Amino acid sequence: MHPVEKQMKVIAASLRLFLIPLLLVASLAVTPGPARAADVVGLDLTGGGNDTMAAGETVSAPATDIGNAFGSKLDNSAELDNSGTISATSESWNAYGVYSFGSSTLTNSGTISASGGAGSYAIFGRGTSTVNLETGTQILSGSVYSETSSTLNVTSNSDLDFVLAGIWNTIQASGTGAWTLGSGSSASANTLTLDLGSIMVMPTDSRLTVTGTATLNGTLLVAPSSDALGTTTILTAGTLNTGPAYRTGNANPNFRVNATT
Repeated sequence: MHPVEKQMKVIAASLRLFLIPLLLVASLAVTPGPARAADVVGLDLTGGGNDTMAAGETVSAPATDIGNAFGSKLDNSAELDNSGTISATSESWNAYGVYSFGSSTLTNSGTISASGGAGSYAIFGRGTSTVNLETGTQILSGSVYSETSSTLNVTSNSDLDFVLAGIWNTIQASGTGAWTLGSGSSASANTLTLDLGSIMVMPTDSRLTVTGTATLNGTLLVAPSSDALGTTTILTAGTLNTGPAYRTGNANPNFRVNATT
């Protein structure tokens, strides 16, 4: 065999040995994972329009496979008036009781719940959506969350309790029911207003940051716990205005609270 021909065969053999493991690695790299199932939507208002759910009506969006679950999904300035029951469940992904996008509006006096493997949002606001929580509202599970600049109006004259989270544009409480921020609440807002007669209850492990102006003319009650002895800041504001009816108090008689504003 000619020396040059022999050398070429050796090089070719070496290339074959080198390419085999590279091809094996490439085939492993492009192997697809499990396919994501389609999201589930109970009441779809993403095309806009208005809908009313009366007391006794139910919308449920169970997602038992991999996929997000939406009890109701709003977009394009849709309006939903709910006095019924809305629920969403996802084993592996997010669950949204009501997902409100754009300039949509949710007015609620019913029951909303969400249970997700990745995240649980009873109400999720995006864009400039508006959330109105009226008398009769019950948030059984999941947080009330704003992604950027939604508006929250709490006008309920019945007591309600939920975890508040995210970034809000405006938060206003004008109802006479006691509104309790659920344990672990952490949210911010551009403005906060507690109107005359309103009652906000804040546990000592909750945080509310107002980047602009907080106007307080209602009642702010502190709910202390044994792991928060000492000084704790639960509300901060860029500008704080207090009205003649503003007062602070203690929501837990087992502790003594000295609240300063």
